[in-house]
Amino acid sequence: MKDPREEKYNPPKTLYVNASFTLMKNSVPIVTNNYDRFEDGSIDTSHTNWKEAYKEDHYTIIELLHRLEQYVNNDLKGVVDNITRKKLWSIKQDIQGWYVETEHFEEG
Repeated sequence: MKDPREEKYNPPKTLYVNASFTLMKNSVPIVTNNYDRFEDGSIDTSHTNWKEAYKEDHYTIIELLHRLEQYVNNDLKGVVDNITRKKLWSIKQDIQGWYVETEHFEEG
């Protein structure tokens, strides 16, 4: 058995890595008039630009993050205690650096 004093201790170190996350939201209500209607009542949405239709009534994830950052910045202006200030700075750092690599919209 090893003597615990002989074990190597590595202090915590900050390392930067790329992180990839896939988000999906099911069944989002999107209002559009960009479809073809047939006499039998059926519709064809094959030419509908769902991404643009979504953006008309909804926020993208990046837009939501920007709004959150605005709220955090406003909160930081009025916070005096260090614990809350550290938490808000941590949230602000987590908000920054996000970008959308791919987007996909389909009728479900």
